[in-house]
Amino acid sequence: MKGILGTIVVATMLMTPAVVSAGTMPVGFSAKGGIGVAYVSMNELNSQFSLLRRSLNTDLVSIDNGFQAYIEGRVWFFDRVAAIVGWEHYWIDASIDAGTYALIFKAPTSTILVGGAVKVFGFPEFVDINLGVRGSFSNTIYGSNELLNTAILDEYKNNAYGWDIFAETTTAFLRPVEVGFILGYRNLEISELKNKFDDRAEHSISGKPVVLDFSGAYFYMTAGFRLW
Repeated sequence: MKGILGTIVVATMLMTPAVVSAGTMPVGFSAKGGIGVAYVSMNELNSQFSLLRRSLNTDLVSIDNGFQAYIEGRVWFFDRVAAIVGWEHYWIDASIDAGTYALIFKAPTSTILVGGAVKVFGFPEFVDINLGVRGSFSNTIYGSNELLNTAILDEYKNNAYGWDIFAETTTAFLRPVEVGFILGYRNLEISELKNKFDDRAEHSISGKPVVLDFSGAYFYMTAGFRLW
């Protein structure tokens, strides 16, 4: 994956029309945070929800999006290329009416992000347009009471690696304050979730292991500052 990420960054730098001005500082720093929505591909999990719905004769439930937030810092080189380190968290949950209690499914996920961005176009003192790619190391805690048949949740955990690509616009006329918008695509799937007894997370009806697919498009509204 490292070779692919490097090729993308180098190719983007070669194609970009942005230029480095003579007065540009060699190294700068920026920090930002954002909130947004992730659109996830929980097809396998939603298939199991359909089996539960028919078994319980209740309303259809599915997971197709969730709230997310992140913070990051960037080191910029010649106002053109940036190294990125960040942290991201997203909340995914659903519930199904099981009569005396609710079947609850939660999958909060925390992610460490490492990657890079390239400024591909800029309107001086107005707005910058960047492209970026990041690798991710994610930890998910999957909570469910599907097998317990009580209101208490059993927790299952695992880690996984993934990646995402994004395009962003950030304001330049308000600096050092930056306000922006990010649109991206994430690739992340987590399986082999296990509890403290090393039992694997499984679905009650099919017996299949739980697979959480967070892959899909996402967006962020961002705000931060930049020093250069």
